Amino acid sequence: MKKFSAFLLGLIIVAGAQAQTYSGEVQVDELASYRTGKFSKAPRKVYIQSFRVLFQVMASATAKSSEGVRKGATKTSMAVAVTGVDLPDFQLVTDKLYNDLITSLKSKGFELVSTDEAGKTEHYQDWVLKTGGTASYAQMAGHVMITPTGYNYFVKGESKGGKEKGTFTDKSAILSKQLDDAIILDVSMVLPFVEMDAASSGMLGFSAVKATVDFGLDPGVAGTAGALRQNMVKFVYGSAGMGQAESYLPIVLKKKVTAEGVFFDKKFKEFTSAALNKVYDAGYYSVVTTENKNEIVTHEAACDPEKYKAASLKFGSELINKSLEIFYKNAEK
Repeated sequence: MKKFSAFLLGLIIVAGAQAQTYSGEVQVDELASYRTGKFSKAPRKVYIQSFRVLFQVMASATAKSSEGVRKGATKTSMAVAVTGVDLPDFQLVTDKLYNDLITSLKSKGFELVSTDEAGKTEHYQDWVLKTGGTASYAQMAGHVMITPTGYNYFVKGESKGGKEKGTFTDKSAILSKQLDDAIILDVSMVLPFVEMDAASSGMLGFSAVKATVDFGLDPGVAGTAGALRQNMVKFVYGSAGMGQAESYLPIVLKKKVTAEGVFFDKKFKEFTSAALNKVYDAGYYSVVTTENKNEIVTHEAACDPEKYKAASLKFGSELINKSLEIFYKNAEK
């Protein structure tokens, strides 16, 4: 009996392991890089200007249909939130990615420029020093931004709501020059978990919202020209004048990658159908009364926390490591 129970347990473990699959390996591409061979002439010093991971924790959408001749108006709203993982899990993933990055750079002989040293530059005068390891919900709607524990960084300023401000154009070349040509490194990634779709028809009298779980990395673009792309590892060295760097190497996610088996439910859907209007015949005219419907629904997208963390680490590690491979090839020529 014990052997049979152990056999069943083994099947369950194997089935669970097989349930988590990936759409493919993370692929990266250079984005408008130039003079990358000059990284070989740069000092073996790196300043990590930013390192942030944004985890999507909630998404919402609303669909509406207007009132028709015989149909009332409708409104359907849905909010989907992640459950099963929380801030300590996000922090663990972020810290692991950051510490692995540090280990890799040091193994190649690169020295890290401290935040204290960077804070002495003219570039960072009047900037705000931020402490890493704290969560922020103010940077992107529905997302929590996590920065590494023990890592400090500078921002141009903050809004009253806590949203960090940056420069409109990339000033990394200026900062590199003021740090004796140290290489400036930025890391940013965003991990969405769901796609929302809203549809409605006034003529047919319905509104609907659909949510599809789709956890992974997406090569989307967010922010201004000076901001980081959603998934980017960027290296900048030196200043060639007019704001241009000696070497510029931004590396971005090439195509979308997803993980299956992390979340227990794949789809959520809500539908509202308008009630038919009641018509009261008064002889030479008719009186129409309208019955409108509003519906607000909230759903929880439950996930397996271990699979969530494993997939996040896989995607993040591949993005960073493949970017480092390209950088090392140029820096070690």
